[in-house]
Amino acid sequence: MTTEKPPLCGATEFAALMTEMVTDDAPKVFAVVEELGTRVDARVAGWGLAYPDHVDVIGVDGGVHLGAAAPENVLRRFGRRARVTAHIVWPGDPDSE
Repeated sequence: MTTEKPPLCGATEFAALMTEMVTDDAPKVFAVVEELGTRVDARVAGWGLAYPDHVDVIGVDGGVHLGAAAPENVLRRFGRRARVTAHIVWPGDPDSE
């Protein structure tokens, strides 16, 4: 006697269900951008994933791996040099910060 359950549906429908699940549960992507001087230059210093209850950030140089309650909480780890200010930037949102 087998205890394996039968498939819920066909392969195509199951693929669509998985895609919907991933779309609904995907974290929001954001960048930590370091502004050099006063709008003189900028660089992406890290990328983050925002989940409903926390964020994870990885620095682009590989030296920073952070977890925090909110995106703004990681800013103090970036922009530590003189005349460097860290910002949170959400892709596609020109008013983000």
